[in-house]
Amino acid sequence: MSIYSGVIAIAFLSLGFAIVFASFLIKNKIGLFYKIPSQFLLISGSIFFSLGLLEFSLSVSNSNWESDRSFPPAPEFLVKYRASSYTLIHKSILYIAPPSSYMNRDFSGFRTFGVRYETNEMGFREKEFQLKKADGKFRILIFGDSFTFGIGVHESQRYTNVLETMLNRLTQDKRFEVLNFGMPGYSTDQEHDMMKAILKIVDCDLVILGFCCNDLNITTQKVLKENTTLNIVKKPFPFTFNLNGTEVPIYQNHKRNFNNLPEEEPSIFFSDKNWYENSMIYRFLEQRTNININGKLPNRVRWNYALNEFRGINRLTKQYKLPRPVVVLLNFGNVDPHKNNFRYPKGELAQYIRLYQFVGKELKQEGFHVVDTLPLFKKFSGMSMANSEWEHHPNYLGHYIYAKSIADSLIINELIDLREINCALYDCSDLDTFKQF
Repeated sequence: MSIYSGVIAIAFLSLGFAIVFASFLIKNKIGLFYKIPSQFLLISGSIFFSLGLLEFSLSVSNSNWESDRSFPPAPEFLVKYRASSYTLIHKSILYIAPPSSYMNRDFSGFRTFGVRYETNEMGFREKEFQLKKADGKFRILIFGDSFTFGIGVHESQRYTNVLETMLNRLTQDKRFEVLNFGMPGYSTDQEHDMMKAILKIVDCDLVILGFCCNDLNITTQKVLKENTTLNIVKKPFPFTFNLNGTEVPIYQNHKRNFNNLPEEEPSIFFSDKNWYENSMIYRFLEQRTNININGKLPNRVRWNYALNEFRGINRLTKQYKLPRPVVVLLNFGNVDPHKNNFRYPKGELAQYIRLYQFVGKELKQEGFHVVDTLPLFKKFSGMSMANSEWEHHPNYLGHYIYAKSIADSLIINELIDLREINCALYDCSDLDTFKQF
């Protein structure tokens, strides 16, 4: 039992007992004038007393109702490689993975919940590529966090790879190239800084940002300490770029780096909770109803911070004469397919959907093109969309939904070059087609 829940239970029980006791005192009085308030107090006291008993019961049995099903612990070999250590880039808030070429081939630490991954010379989970795009190619750069990086799935299953395959089925000359710059744990401020660095050296035609529910967090020293090795390595791999014979740092940001970050998120980034939100009764109802549908929405301070980063991304695309940036709302399914009810969501799922709707509406007003993945999540509602009970990142179906949503949106809104398109080649609107990928 938590302290808050215990205090609330005792308060309800004490208040209920006091009110019931007062009703009996009043009952001893003679006359109708005293009879009605006595009955009212008795009913009120009984309600408070019952609430106290319910709060106490839920506190004692919370391990049973908070998790409807108990799963065995994850196998040790999966847990061991659940996370990898990344290298912090000097004078920035960015970190990347060491390139595979710099690691011992027998080293097995770089895995995403059992799936080993390879990294290119720039430290990204992507193939080697030329900084200048080839003639006739339409290049798309996609930034994001672990959902974009592809925790728990192979490279070919990630939505960036699937999107490239889908788009290239539209034409005979495979003119589309999609490059993945996702990095686990990144927030919008890091994605902004990473985009600023990459656009200095990489040619592209369109920028896409994969937005996940926790990307509104501010990057802090604590987060970087937990996710990275803080050794200052200036040039084991391309932290700098040779431009006209001069080594130019592409990642460094003197205005925002590890040294001037807060240790933890400031308290003003959090909304104050009402006292009843700490009760087990409220938590029980919150998980099963939409009593707290706005529970995941950011407060004004947190949103203003994130919005400033989004506006910076918008300015970046204008600076490089690119189309307006695309933001993909990466909805995700719970592990239990029976709780993946995207048609009639309740509890936490409904709260996350509400968050994505809020972000999408706000960013449309800022001039972003927003891709909503919810319609396809509704279509496949009831199917498992996570890797496993132990790993909640999206599985292949989740990545397919992201890719299909993006492809449809790019085509419908004419954000990609549609000349010489072979419209008969592509229709992934059903599961039979999905299985071909």
